[in-house]
Amino acid sequence: MSSVSEFRFPDACIVIMARSPEYGQVKTRLAAGIGDDAALAVYRQLLEITLHTAADSRLAPVELHIDGDLTHPFVQALVITTGVNLVAQQGGDLGERMYLALRQVLDHHNSALIIGSDCPAMGTAYLENALQRLANGTEVVIGPSEDGGYVLIGGKRADERWFHAIDWGSDSVMQQTRTALQNAGMHYTELDMLWDVDYPEDYKRWQDVCQVTVNQP
Repeated sequence: MSSVSEFRFPDACIVIMARSPEYGQVKTRLAAGIGDDAALAVYRQLLEITLHTAADSRLAPVELHIDGDLTHPFVQALVITTGVNLVAQQGGDLGERMYLALRQVLDHHNSALIIGSDCPAMGTAYLENALQRLANGTEVVIGPSEDGGYVLIGGKRADERWFHAIDWGSDSVMQQTRTALQNAGMHYTELDMLWDVDYPEDYKRWQDVCQVTVNQP
């Protein structure tokens, strides 16, 4: 286990929100086009890429917050390989789970980022930019996605108003979050827009842009 002094932002934390990779329970919108087997393989590969990107960056300590079975062999293997901390998600909808994760992490860190595992375009430089903006005084940093949602949100405190009454999964998430942050009087900064892998056309884009091959189990 590495010392926190080895991180560039030792007082921060990168939180990855994910589900246990159960057949038929992940990437359901993608599965409608490519099938459950391929969708599960895509989900596993994206989660592995995200974990390694965050952990290998040495920017900040990383936590994997799982909704579901923490003892799943794939999850356990990733934790051993990357050395990240494994935490069980708490709460009801996505907004409450993100809020509680942020609140929990900020009990021990000065700032935190929350990301998912659906954005292969998110690299080390993107995470570093977000952490640097928080270190420079920005209260909240957020990374919009092309589908109207966001791929990253970070802050130096947790406020449930940022996550309340948001239509999760819709193309209004980013705009509703902007409104929530403005109503809460928060100074926030937006990063460059990225894209998620949610639908078959996103999967093809990922294959074309990144030249990836997904190996099905």
